[in-house]
Amino acid sequence: MLKVLTVLAFLALPTAFAAQSDDPTARELAILAIEEAGGLVLPVAQDTDALVVNFSIHGKDAGDAIVGQVKQLGNVIELNLGGTKVTDAGLTQVGALEGLERLYLQKTAVTDAGLAQLAGLEQLDYLNLYGTQVSDAGLVHLAGLANLRKLYLWETKVTDEGTAQLAAALPELEINRGWELEVETEEEAPAETCCQEAAAADEACEHPCCVEAVAAGTICAKCNPKQAALAALPADATCCDKAEATGEACAHPCCIEAAAAGGTCFKCNPNKAETCCDKAAAAGETCAHDCCKAAAAAGGICAKCNPKRAALAALPADATCCDKAGAAGAACAHSCCIEAAAAGGTCFKCNPNKAETCCEKATVAGAACTHECCQTATAAGGVCFKCNPKQAKTCCEKAAAASEACAHPCCVDAAKAGKICAACNP
Repeated sequence: MLKVLTVLAFLALPTAFAAQSDDPTARELAILAIEEAGGLVLPVAQDTDALVVNFSIHGKDAGDAIVGQVKQLGNVIELNLGGTKVTDAGLTQVGALEGLERLYLQKTAVTDAGLAQLAGLEQLDYLNLYGTQVSDAGLVHLAGLANLRKLYLWETKVTDEGTAQLAAALPELEINRGWELEVETEEEAPAETCCQEAAAADEACEHPCCVEAVAAGTICAKCNPKQAALAALPADATCCDKAEATGEACAHPCCIEAAAAGGTCFKCNPNKAETCCDKAAAAGETCAHDCCKAAAAAGGICAKCNPKRAALAALPADATCCDKAGAAGAACAHSCCIEAAAAGGTCFKCNPNKAETCCEKATVAGAACTHECCQTATAAGGVCFKCNPKQAKTCCEKAAAASEACAHPCCVDAAKAGKICAACNP
């Protein structure tokens, strides 16, 4: 059943992929051969020809011979050979995958000689060599991979000296030798959706909605919201777009640093560059405008060219997410803040410095207010206006905030009758 699912996904790829080769039969034979060896071939999204090939789940016996079939598939951006029988000989074929961005070689027989075959992978962003026999001599072959950002070297023969030399050659590279191990393999990631559980069992999901979606060449958004959100992204979606689509923060160090400063990494998100300085940053340069140069020399930001960034820079150190969004002329995108704003209030969990009343301060601590008057009001589905006078809107609520009874005749009459004045308190 898994083969049927994968073939359907493969046939649903866009026509741009089909145009990459004059021999569709070779591609079909390749995908069948890869599946016979236990591999999975899946499209990254419906609007791109990019593919992911994974042998780490069911293809542990895959060897060097099958790697040659991967080249027939076209635009493979991720290849997982973790735990397979692939050796240095197989990496000769891997080195021919010019568009490869992520390569998993953990727990294989790969050595320094094999790494020499990867020197031409200019797009490689991620490389996992955990549990291999590579040493400092092999790292020399990686020094020219300018786009490499993450490298895992736990349980290898690499030393501090070799790591330092590679870090000097690639200053933006994050090297992990095991003290903060994050071995990213699909095998170790727990199944979250029905489709993932089915794939782990080497089957196709039998949910009617998923079967219908696969037949249409799409993903069931109800059962697979994260995958569907990723598939819906445009072809030029950035690392931050993809992280946001799955409800996560981008893990790129440059993006983390930019977000901490309340900004955007324009190197990774050039399509979001608006000002002259943003566009220069996207190109890895400094802005050539005289006003921007003068501001940078003074350790500031040119407010004329970068009004939003200047407003953010002027905020105090304890500025909240809502403060930063407001300075940028936008509404806060946090779901809790959106919900609070819709109700005409403030999210005090995100804005603790704006909490004034006992109830607001309790919300900051993620607890319910312990005042008896507030607990009584909450139990009745209301608000204690004595403690929260700003929320009082009607004459009766304002009177309650002042610990008084409303003096309006209609409200007095209603109270005597044990009722509420509908005219004043609709």
